[in-house]
Amino acid sequence: MRAIYAFLVFVLAQAVAAPGATTLDVYFINVGHGDAILIDYGDWEALIDGGTSGDAPETERLAAEMRLLDRLEQCTTDRTIDLLILSHPHEDHNSFLGEVLANYEVLDVWYASDTSRQLLASAYAACARSLDSERPNMRALTYDERIPVGCFVWTVLGPAGPDADAKDDRAVNDNSLVLLLQYGAAAFLFSGDVRTTAEATLPDVSPTETAFVLLAPHHGYKESALPTLARHFDPDLVVFSTDDLTPDGTAQLAADGIPFLSTSTSGTVHIHTDGLTVWVTTDTLSGPDVQCEDP
Repeated sequence: MRAIYAFLVFVLAQAVAAPGATTLDVYFINVGHGDAILIDYGDWEALIDGGTSGDAPETERLAAEMRLLDRLEQCTTDRTIDLLILSHPHEDHNSFLGEVLANYEVLDVWYASDTSRQLLASAYAACARSLDSERPNMRALTYDERIPVGCFVWTVLGPAGPDADAKDDRAVNDNSLVLLLQYGAAAFLFSGDVRTTAEATLPDVSPTETAFVLLAPHHGYKESALPTLARHFDPDLVVFSTDDLTPDGTAQLAADGIPFLSTSTSGTVHIHTDGLTVWVTTDTLSGPDVQCEDP
C-alpha cells in the first residue's frame, strides 16, 4: 500500500490539465474475476470486454453486471458504444455482453484475427443475434497494425503468431488481442489473458515521455507475460482485475518499486488523463460516487 499511496500522491500533485484539453477517462470496472474496461472521451466510448467468472455466486455476478451497466449509463448519454473490443472468447470476458448489446447500439467491433470464426461464433453465441441485428462494422485486427481513431493511436501487439485453430484454454488465452492505446503522453496497455509474450514483439515506448498504465493479464501474472511486459515498459501503475491475486504474483512488482492496484480490493479503478499527466481515483480511496473533476 505504501507504493500505491506514493504513486497517487505523485500523480495528484502533478495533475494540471492542459487548457481546453478533453479528459480521457479509463474505468477498470470491478466485476470480480473478469474484465470490463470502459474508455470515455467526451461523447466517444469504447468497451473492452464485459464479464466475470462463472464460478462466482449468482448474487455477485448480478452485482458486477449492474456496476458495468450503471457506469455505461453514466457515461454514454446517447446510448451508443462507438467501439466494442473482444479480447478473446472466454466467459469472464464476455458473459455480460448480451445484456450490454440489448441496451446499447454498437457501431464497431474489433477482435483478434487469430481467433477462429467457429470458436468466435460459439463463445459469443449469447450476443451474436444482437450483433447480427445491429450489423456493426466487424474488424479482425492483425499484429503490428496502427489504427488512428480521433486523438488516439491504437497499436496491435498480440497475438503475434497465427494460431487460428487454437481450441484449448491456454492457446485461446495466448491468442488474446493485446492493444496499446496512446493519447498524447499517456499510454495504456490492455493485455487480455495472454500468458506469454516475446519482448522482441513489443515496441519502444519511452517511460521518460509517457505515463504508462498496464492492465495485468489474469493468467500471465503467474507466468512470463507480466514480468516481460513490466520489464519492457516499466509501467507507472499496474492494474489487476482478478480476485485470486497472490503475494507471489506481485512480489516482483514490489521488488521493482512498481505500484499496483486491484479491483478486488480497491473497487473500480478510474484513470484520468488530459494527454499530459495522469491521475487516479478508486472506490476505496475516493468514494464510490467520485466525480470526474480536475484536481
